[in-house]
Amino acid sequence: MCNLAGYIGRKPAAPILIDMLRKQEGFGGGYQTGIATLSEGKLHYRKVIGAVDELLKQTDAPELPGTVGIIHSRSKEFGDIEWGHPFVNPAENIAYVLNGFMGNFYAGKTNERKIINNLIEQGYKFRTRVNENVPNMPQLEDGSSVHMSEVKCFQADYMRSKCRTMNEALLRAESSYPAEIVGLLLCTETPDSIHAARFNQPLMIGRRSVETFLGTTAMAFPENLDSIVQAPIRSVMEFRRDNFEVSRLPDKTAPIADILPFYEACQIIGEILSPDKGHDLQDLKNAVAGLWPKHMVTQNDMLVYEIMRLFKSQGKIRLEEHYAAGKIAGLKALHQYVYKNDKVAGIYRPVKP
Repeated sequence: MCNLAGYIGRKPAAPILIDMLRKQEGFGGGYQTGIATLSEGKLHYRKVIGAVDELLKQTDAPELPGTVGIIHSRSKEFGDIEWGHPFVNPAENIAYVLNGFMGNFYAGKTNERKIINNLIEQGYKFRTRVNENVPNMPQLEDGSSVHMSEVKCFQADYMRSKCRTMNEALLRAESSYPAEIVGLLLCTETPDSIHAARFNQPLMIGRRSVETFLGTTAMAFPENLDSIVQAPIRSVMEFRRDNFEVSRLPDKTAPIADILPFYEACQIIGEILSPDKGHDLQDLKNAVAGLWPKHMVTQNDMLVYEIMRLFKSQGKIRLEEHYAAGKIAGLKALHQYVYKNDKVAGIYRPVKP
């Protein structure tokens, strides 16, 4: 899957965001990378094909101004640089990064096409539009395709013209176009905030004094934070330096599993891990996929990331770096494989009742 991170505090955001994304690199993403920050009422953003190293080689990303920002790394999928995150609105005062896919919230093409057709009628021009059918992406009536996340960015921008606040606009946008996603949004109208939407994909919140850290996994966070918590499911949030607000998204279709079967998943993952054979994140997600009722939308990614964080903190696993071919010739993408630490006897021991 993809990875994302956000930061709001008193320090320059860009270096912190780059460090957090690098710590997540290899669990997902690594094929397209982008960053956005806010400073003095202006949005600054950069994106490249490639991993964090390419963002540093090709752009001035570490020097982007502002103490508020978001960053994203995309998995290997269709598209050129325009298909990378962040996506921005035509006025370039909104930037949106997202992880996920339509999944169980996809009720059919009719509503999606209505939304896209309305955006086109309003004058929105999709930079990701291609004259071919891209699997798992929105299809237009003429057979062309666009990126789902660009639709979501434009829908949030369109709703902003009809709402009092950006948070209300994001709530209406995601309610009208639900998906199995998590997203972080910047808006120049709220220069001291990061807006977020989460259905089921993972998002962790870290707090320290007047700093808020957001990430796909808390393994990306710096040490010595005051608190780390999971972002609530089916919610729109507005994060500030010292607090955040939560609004509930309506349950449009299948319910999201609100309990993480941590005990059972620890046992399953503990049994499949080996000192000799590595497993990637997708292997572990597949292993625990059957723990939820079929009628529920799962939280596989959140569950696996948290178990990995636990095992890593206990020294029960080790990570090895492997590289695959990148999106274009000459580039490589990092893949982290998880191994049982052979110096630890018994990766998981259930507590006796």
